[in-house]
Amino acid sequence: MARASGSFLRLLSSCPPEDAADTNPPEDAAEDSFPPEDASEHSSPPEHAAFRDVCSAQPERLRGSIQEHLLSAPAAPAQLLAYTKRPSILSNRRSSSKLKVGFRGDSILHFRTMAKSAKSNRTRTCQGNLESVFRSMFGPCDIDHLAWAGAKVAEITKCILDGPNFDFFCIALGVNDLCNGDGVLASYPRSLDSRLVALAEAVLGKAEVCLILIGGPADIWKYPARWNDFVQHMHEVVQNAGLPVIPVHEVAEVMRRMPLQDGLHFANREDSKQVFAEAWARWLCHHAGAQSEQALPDDATWQLGEAQEEKEQEQEQDDEEE
Repeated sequence: MARASGSFLRLLSSCPPEDAADTNPPEDAAEDSFPPEDASEHSSPPEHAAFRDVCSAQPERLRGSIQEHLLSAPAAPAQLLAYTKRPSILSNRRSSSKLKVGFRGDSILHFRTMAKSAKSNRTRTCQGNLESVFRSMFGPCDIDHLAWAGAKVAEITKCILDGPNFDFFCIALGVNDLCNGDGVLASYPRSLDSRLVALAEAVLGKAEVCLILIGGPADIWKYPARWNDFVQHMHEVVQNAGLPVIPVHEVAEVMRRMPLQDGLHFANREDSKQVFAEAWARWLCHHAGAQSEQALPDDATWQLGEAQEEKEQEQEQDDEEE
C-alpha cells in the first residue's frame, strides 16, 4: 500500500492544477463507510475503495494513470480489515503451540495447611491441578498463577495492568473490599463499582477468553445475609462492563465441597484442589466460550474416599506430636 500511495502522490505533484470546479468532488458524492455494512458485498479491500474515491475527484486525464496504480496495489493487511471475524483462540495459537493461561486474585485462590502456630500456617495453590486438568482439556499450556492475601480490587487491577497478556484469563475475588476487622461492612461501598469496572476493563484488555469468580454464598463463611446482596450487585456491575461472571449457584455447588481450614481459607486438600481445577475448566467452556479438545466428566472426580481423609488426620497427629 505504501508503494502505491507514494507513486500516486508523485503523479499528482507533477500535474498542473485544474479548474476549481474540476478538482472539487461533486456536492452529492456519498462518503464510503469503513468498515462497510456488509463486507461480503465488497470484492476489494478498503484501500482500493479509498483510491477510487480520490480518482473520481481528479481530472479525467489522470484517471487512467491512477487506475494503473490501483491494479498493482497490494491487498490490505489483515489487521486493517476491522470487519473480518477474529478466529477462535484455539485455532490461532502461537508458534509455540502452548496456550497461555493466567490466574489472578486474592486468598480465595489459596489453600491452607494448619500448623501448631498461626505464623507457620502453610499456603498452597491448586496450580499443579490446574496444569493437569487444562492440558487434558485444552492441550499444551502454561499456567501463570498469582494470588495475594488481603489484596483489594484496585491492587489486583494494577497487577493485571502491569502484567502480561494471556489466551485465557481467570480472576477470582474473595472481595476484601467488603470486609474490615469487624467482619462484613454494614453497607455496600458505592465507590467499589468504579473499581470493579476498571478491573473488568483491565482483564478484557489482556485476553480474548476471560472469566471472573466473585465471592460465594454467605453460608460458606457464615457471613450475614447482606453479603449475598453485595455479591449479586457486584455480578451485575461486572457483567454490564462486559466481563463474564460465574453464576453464584455454580460457585456454591463447588465451594460446598471444599472444606475450610480456619473458617476463612480453604483447606489444603488434594480433593478440594482437584474439584476447583476441574470446575474452572468447565466454567471457561460454559461461560467464556473456550473450546476444549476433549470432554470433561459432568461431575468432577474429586472424591478420593475416606483413605485420603484418614491420611490427612494421621499427618496432623504426627505434626502435633512433633
